[in-house]
Amino acid sequence: MKIVLLLFLLPFLTTVTVRAAMRAKEISPLAIEYFVSPDLKALLRRLDASLQKNDPTLYATLQAPLTDAEIQALEKKYDTKVPAELRELYRWKNGQRFDGKTHSLFGNKTFMTLEEALLNRDELNDLTTSEQTEDQFKIRNWWRVSWIPIFENGGGDYLCYDTEGTFTGKPNQIVDYYHGETYRRVVAPTLTAMLEAITTIVDKKIEDEDDYTRAHHPGYPRRFDLTE
Repeated sequence: MKIVLLLFLLPFLTTVTVRAAMRAKEISPLAIEYFVSPDLKALLRRLDASLQKNDPTLYATLQAPLTDAEIQALEKKYDTKVPAELRELYRWKNGQRFDGKTHSLFGNKTFMTLEEALLNRDELNDLTTSEQTEDQFKIRNWWRVSWIPIFENGGGDYLCYDTEGTFTGKPNQIVDYYHGETYRRVVAPTLTAMLEAITTIVDKKIEDEDDYTRAHHPGYPRRFDLTE
């Protein structure tokens, strides 16, 4: 009886196994690595439309998007892999032109080009790992090599995409780096949350740069004091 049942089920089991293998083959590690949620794609389209309508002057400072080939060239130049969410952000716009009068996109910080982001990251990483590093970089979590600066105020302070999850254990959050302060802030739990805040600011035409905190995910920003 068992043999008869097995023979009956064998064609079905084989078909299921083959289909499962095909599905597994379709989802390659590369596809997973570059996967971006539909929410982020939709949000960038919403932000783009809102900026064009509500702040065309700022929108005019945004630079043309990068192609996948251009991003790959920068990855090769800086020997790194750009996280999927940042790839999508820079496939939307490649930072802002800055002439000293440029309206900031987030708080008091302007949107950096991807090359500026990777160059500044490498310079800060060198200060962290050098044997002759500056004293403040010896303080725990003063700067982390897992941080990629994507917004700047022109004075050495950055908003960073944190692939590690410093302080909270939650990767891909947004961290505020201050070059002269002994604390750091996690200003948003994800890049999507930060872009939602920016979109809200643009939609409601909020002028006070400090008001961006009101648009954040509940409980943010979170402050963390540094200890030597």
